[in-house]
Amino acid sequence: MVFRFNWRLFFYTIFIWTSVIFTGCSTAADKPTQGSENPLLGGVLRAHLPAPVQSLDPAHLYDSASIEVGMQVFRGLLTLDPQNMEIRPAHAERWEIKNNGRLYIFYLAKGARFHSGKEVTAEDFKYSFERILDPHTASELSGLLTVVKGGREKLAGKTKETTGIRVRGKYVLEMELAEPSPTFLYVLVHPGLAVVDRSAVEKAGTDFGTQAAQGLLAGTGPFRVKDWNNSQIELKANSDYFKGRPYLDKVIYRFIKEETTALNEYRAGNLDLVDRIPPGQLKAVAGEFPGQVKTTDLLEVTMYVFNVNKPPFNNKYLRKAINYAVNREEIITALEGQAVYGKGIVPKGIPGFGDDVRGYEYNQAKALEMLDKAGYPKGAGLPVIELKYNTSELNQRVAEIVQAHLKKVGINVRLVNMEPAAYLEDLVAGNSQMFRLSWVADYPDPETFLYPLFASTEVGNANFAFYKNPRFDQILLAARETANKRKRTELYKQAQQMLMDDSVGVVLYYSAQTGLVSPRVKNLYMSRLNIKPLERVWLAR
Repeated sequence: MVFRFNWRLFFYTIFIWTSVIFTGCSTAADKPTQGSENPLLGGVLRAHLPAPVQSLDPAHLYDSASIEVGMQVFRGLLTLDPQNMEIRPAHAERWEIKNNGRLYIFYLAKGARFHSGKEVTAEDFKYSFERILDPHTASELSGLLTVVKGGREKLAGKTKETTGIRVRGKYVLEMELAEPSPTFLYVLVHPGLAVVDRSAVEKAGTDFGTQAAQGLLAGTGPFRVKDWNNSQIELKANSDYFKGRPYLDKVIYRFIKEETTALNEYRAGNLDLVDRIPPGQLKAVAGEFPGQVKTTDLLEVTMYVFNVNKPPFNNKYLRKAINYAVNREEIITALEGQAVYGKGIVPKGIPGFGDDVRGYEYNQAKALEMLDKAGYPKGAGLPVIELKYNTSELNQRVAEIVQAHLKKVGINVRLVNMEPAAYLEDLVAGNSQMFRLSWVADYPDPETFLYPLFASTEVGNANFAFYKNPRFDQILLAARETANKRKRTELYKQAQQMLMDDSVGVVLYYSAQTGLVSPRVKNLYMSRLNIKPLERVWLAR
């Protein structure tokens, strides 16, 4: 199905978005597997997450683990088919676009219910979106809705309601934009823009979305939370799911940060899915488990970002020196199959973006030249740099490689390994000098990398670099307001090049998801956006 959108020039070339099929032979995620194998009801899927879930409040679905689980528990207006990346109906069974792309009218499916039994209405969606824009919620996702008329005023605390979000009937929701946005339907696919039960939110208060209030996590998705503790989260099938009961009885996500431990659990038959393979072991693992290693090139960039507002990285020449000192090819080789070479912040696969950006090649002489210009000849006088990253064997390996690269030009680095929750708090507080950031596209468009990570308005949200550049902001605004595909692409390329010239970070690689999938897991698909819906997954006996 092609979504009902009037701007034909926004269509994407379909082969770019073809996902890797993990297993099974169905032709659509919402249809049973075709062929000799028929889907079976029941069973428990045991999956691995490399980090604990931080929150299951949709307004705070921010980290990868929380998004992975949250998308099984909650649903929004729209969803994406993981096979072809086309927009599909979720709670909105149909929609209309009027007024030259400024007005969206969504017609909700009747009879859909929260896990609590309460029916979902347009008022629930209005409340959910208003809550994300409420400054008291402090949602990391508020920037997704500032394109809605009155969204910025609501976020600034100037108004009680967002003028562009209106209920036109029990099952009819209107959303008026301040300016046309060719990506708005894709934005609405984000798992964080799901509907929440107001009564559950108000009863839980500030504990909503946490372990302490897990009994109040009344979503509308195919699974509901049964039990959540520090080592795992268990979901059970929602038999009243408005799209039909999922095949699985349960899903158990185990939080295992060490890739080697997860691999050993897979070997022992205790896991069906493993997200990552330990660095340096890909060939051995592929030989041990033939046909079970699955790789998907993601729309994800991994960087070391500088806090450009904090010494010593308010010095652009120092930032450039580090960029020239890093040998990316060595990193790619070390990660064997889990990384792809890239120059720019926007990954390959986003239409119009590739290797034409002026990036930084490995050049020690150039690094020493930039160090001299920075006032630190051969590193003399430069304090020890702290490089912070979230815990994992892969992240540790990459950090050690970069530490060695910088040592060669006189830059001494202290590695700081942090647990995910503390790490995120540290980034938001602006306490880091240089830090690891891995960013997966929320939707297939350059905007999803450039705006949240580097727009001035996103300082305090995802702009952990504390980068502020009025000219950059103007280019982003112009790109968001135009429906001309060619002009839009050129504006975003210009914005990306500005970031590269300002050396806001070191682009290390584009990520590839390489993991293990048990042969008994059927009908599992993973797109380049790292989307893995489980409602049609089933287990062979």
